[in-house]
Amino acid sequence: MSDPELRRYFERDYVINSDWYKERLQLKQQKDINFYSNQISYLERFISNVENNLLVAEMDLDTRLQNVKNMLATASSPDYIDSLVGTIGADPLYRK
Repeated sequence: MSDPELRRYFERDYVINSDWYKERLQLKQQKDINFYSNQISYLERFISNVENNLLVAEMDLDTRLQNVKNMLATASSPDYIDSLVGTIGADPLYRK
């Protein structure tokens, strides 16, 4: 792998500025948003069931719910993608 043209494709600046890499970061953001949204829905349903009142109190689920809402707000912000630069993002072959 001594061809300079080929090596250029593996340089950090080339990778982080490529369209395919940006797509991986956008997909990661969308997956995180979906994950946190689903967690919020689950926690809200669980908390709203009066049969779970004891567990809600013991596990401090109101605080956990607020933490997940904060994580969703972070993941939904435009700056979130910038925080992902340098990670591998999400594989577009696994869109679940």
